[in-house]
Amino acid sequence: MVSKRVRDDSASSSQRKRPRANTRAGSILKVYVKNFMTYKECTIEPGPRLNLVLGANGTGKSSFVCALCVGLNGSTKLLGRADNVKEFIRRGQSEAVTDIVIASEDPARPHQVQRRMKLDSNSSEWRVDGRPSNGSDVKALVSKYNIQLDNLCQFLPQDKVVEFAKLKPQELLIATEKALGDAHLHKMHTELVEVRNNMKNNKNTLDNLTQQLHELRQANQALERDVQRLRERERLMDEITIREKKKPWLKHDAFHREYKEKKHGLPQLKREAEALRQEVEAEERPRREAQNWKDETSRKVTTLRQKLQSLESRRAAIDEDIEREGNSIEEIRSGIEGLAMESDERLRKIEASRSKLIGLRARLEQLPQVPENPRDQALTSETSELDMQMRNVDEDVLDLERNLATLRRQLDETDGKISKLDDHKRRKVAQLDNRFPGLLKVWEWLQDNAGRFFGKVWGPVITEISVEDEGMASFLEMQVPPRVWAYLITEHASDQKLLIQQCQSLLGPRNPIVVTNYAGNPNQPLNYPRGRAADYQEYGIIATLDEVLQETPSIIKHVLNDEASITSAFVARAELQSRYFEFLESNPNVSCLYMPDTKVSVITSRYNRAARSQEVVGIRPCRFLRDMGSETEREQLVQRRSELQANISDITHKISRLNQDKGKIMETLSVKHAEIQKIREARRRAAEQRRHANAALRTEERNLSSLEALPDPSEREATMREELEGRCRVLAAKVSDYLTAIREGAAAIRALAAAELAAAEAVAIVNNLQAQSSRKREELRAAEGRLAAATAEAKEMKEATKRAKDAANRLAPFPDDAEERAVFKQRLSSVSDDVDVLDQEIDDLTAQANRIACSNPGAVEEYAERQRRIKDLEAKERNEHTTVEEAKRRIASLKEQWLPELKELVAKINDKFSVNFAEIGFAGEVFLKEDDDFDKYEIQIKVKFRAEEQLNVLTASRQSGGERSVCTILYLIALQGVTYCPFRVVDEINQGMDPTNERKVFKQLVECACRPDTPQCFLLTPKLLPNLPFSEDVKVLNIFNGPWLGDVPKPFAFEDLFGSRA
Repeated sequence: MVSKRVRDDSASSSQRKRPRANTRAGSILKVYVKNFMTYKECTIEPGPRLNLVLGANGTGKSSFVCALCVGLNGSTKLLGRADNVKEFIRRGQSEAVTDIVIASEDPARPHQVQRRMKLDSNSSEWRVDGRPSNGSDVKALVSKYNIQLDNLCQFLPQDKVVEFAKLKPQELLIATEKALGDAHLHKMHTELVEVRNNMKNNKNTLDNLTQQLHELRQANQALERDVQRLRERERLMDEITIREKKKPWLKHDAFHREYKEKKHGLPQLKREAEALRQEVEAEERPRREAQNWKDETSRKVTTLRQKLQSLESRRAAIDEDIEREGNSIEEIRSGIEGLAMESDERLRKIEASRSKLIGLRARLEQLPQVPENPRDQALTSETSELDMQMRNVDEDVLDLERNLATLRRQLDETDGKISKLDDHKRRKVAQLDNRFPGLLKVWEWLQDNAGRFFGKVWGPVITEISVEDEGMASFLEMQVPPRVWAYLITEHASDQKLLIQQCQSLLGPRNPIVVTNYAGNPNQPLNYPRGRAADYQEYGIIATLDEVLQETPSIIKHVLNDEASITSAFVARAELQSRYFEFLESNPNVSCLYMPDTKVSVITSRYNRAARSQEVVGIRPCRFLRDMGSETEREQLVQRRSELQANISDITHKISRLNQDKGKIMETLSVKHAEIQKIREARRRAAEQRRHANAALRTEERNLSSLEALPDPSEREATMREELEGRCRVLAAKVSDYLTAIREGAAAIRALAAAELAAAEAVAIVNNLQAQSSRKREELRAAEGRLAAATAEAKEMKEATKRAKDAANRLAPFPDDAEERAVFKQRLSSVSDDVDVLDQEIDDLTAQANRIACSNPGAVEEYAERQRRIKDLEAKERNEHTTVEEAKRRIASLKEQWLPELKELVAKINDKFSVNFAEIGFAGEVFLKEDDDFDKYEIQIKVKFRAEEQLNVLTASRQSGGERSVCTILYLIALQGVTYCPFRVVDEINQGMDPTNERKVFKQLVECACRPDTPQCFLLTPKLLPNLPFSEDVKVLNIFNGPWLGDVPKPFAFEDLFGSRA
């Protein structure tokens, strides 16, 4: 890489002779770099107003911007190019130097900031004004002159241009405030936000303190009553205690008195019991004699009753015998009368049976014999053959079904393998879906609706790629833009239209999915404009990137080549890494080279085809192409699935045909069986008729034999008459016994009545004596019971008295001290001696104590502790209230200073911005959106580029790239006259503009940047339109770079260029 040179050219030769204009403190006077990025050594001296930095792409314009940022200790992240400072050191060098001279308040003593960057240690050495220093000192110097490298309104590198449109309205307001020289508006704004947030926190704290104080005061108010009631409760509990102590002694006294009373009445009870015992003994003898007589009469009555019961049983039995004999005699008489009728009936039945036999024999002779049909045997043989055919068909169907089950199992396994490969694809599509939302949804729709298209729909492209080598996959990902991986490719224009409509239906009109229709011949060989890999094999070239895609469909290769020139990207072995420079110099056709750790791209200037530069970057790990299954394997599986489906369909048809044949055989069998059934049914009916006739004949023969075997009923008449006479004699004897039993029963009833009368008299006498004796005995038992109870009670009272005394000594012992004992007795005597009264008083006192009971025994301690906390919180509450009021006053004061000035600033910007937009034929405005929260204040830019549109807020998605560039530069131009930053940098802002807008914007930029007392401005661009308006304050800095740098400047005369304009 040769040295870069910056040529200092002005708009005319007279400008170079004019004295330098006054410069603003903090503006750039000179920039010196050595071994920085692509610079070997270079010095740049910009002018105080507008500096146009010109140069082809890749010559180092943005490197100048990087030098400003890095040399003034700006963050490398602001540039979007590298993370570490060491990456700005020129390849092959161990250190780099930047030396920047900035103007100070004293024109004779500018500041010099030098930074020396070390590659090995990734560190920097700083010198400020020739003295060793550090990064903090540099930041302090930069801050002193309001150099804001992180403010897109002041420092807009090439890679950050698009981010200006992405600024949120709040961020745009902050950036605008910072650009005001001393940034006092931003400081006041920041202070307002901070004070308001602090005030919110203080108000929350104040509310919490007020709530805590309220709760503590309420709690102590409750405790005040508890403290008073606690003392009253203690007094009541003491009164309850003295009464409780007296109760056991009262109980002892009551037991003692009752014991004496019980003991005093025992002798009298003994005397009364003895007297009653003697009276009972004197009355006992007459009662026993009367009882004996009563028992004897009772036994006699019992005996007579038993005898009468026996006689009654005998009479009832005789009565039953008489009735039974009478029934038997009646039956015999009836039987004798019916013998003649039975004899006639027997003869009639015999004649009827003989007549029926004759008829049955005649009917049997008339019935035909069972027919023999030869057709039956023939049909049986035919059905056997048909059964054999149907079994053969069933065996064939069973074999086919087994084969069908095997094929279906193989089909399921194949579908599972295809699903696994599709899952790989789905993961890749899902990964791309994060960058192109909706891609996964469209892909899933394609899987379900592939049949709706005339031809095959390919894509997303990443699903059609299969690369086993991870290194090659990384090369492909670096070569192919990410958007290409998401392409959907059709082979017919109608399919493209249908798919675009479906994408809009699924994702809306602004969906990010690209659908392209490939109209070429995919089978045509790829074009290799820079030669094949074999042409450079001797240098270590092993392949072009298209050769990596061995199993990729040809249409995908063609699309990738059209979008990413994969046939022009060469893959080399690692040994070429040390000599790739010589290889590229000797082979100018090669412009892209991939090595295991490095990608080298050759960049040719679009203005000078001979100017070439090399861009060397590291290889990034692959993200999308990892873990992909083989597309060939999937195609084989799909082909295998089709074969299996065809075999399954064939076997299914065979089974269907066999089932049809089986149905025909079954129909034939059904006809044969019906005919056999008809023949056999006729034989069965004939045999059934003869069997029934024979059975009826045999039954009737048995019936006739049984009738003829029966004796003649008239032969039994004599026997029955003899039996009748015997029964009559037995009946007469039974009647005589019945009369005797009646007479004996009457005598027994008379004797029983006399015995019962005597027994009743005995019972009356015994009851009378018993009543007299019972009263005396009852009196004796009562007296003995009273004596026993009194004795037991006296004993119990004695023991109870002892227990009561022990309990009283345990529960309420008298003190040993005489004085205390006297006081205790006096307190006991002061209360009632009635236990009921004491219980009532205890209940009343307990009720009073319970009514004033305090659930918090430590109420007094809690009360004192809360009082202390209340005092502390009251002090804090006063402090917080004071802080909140001071914050309100501070907010009001700051707002009175900040808001009017901010409104005035925004109004000025809006006026200038609106005028600038109107001059180029569009409409735009800048306005301040206010809010209650200061951190929600916004500066919104609204623009309109078409007559039929409304003013729309500038966003990164609504306007085009050129429209955003116009808005950005016009806003910066509007800031030029109202802000006080020392310099402003804008890199390639005009690249997205059309020529008309670029010419209009450039005119405004020159007019604005060249006014007196405006910031120094740097505009970097690779080209400018011809015949642009210039001013004497415009300084042109041309950057030249390339292999032929030494030859280019010699014949070039800048005066000739401007002389032609004269």
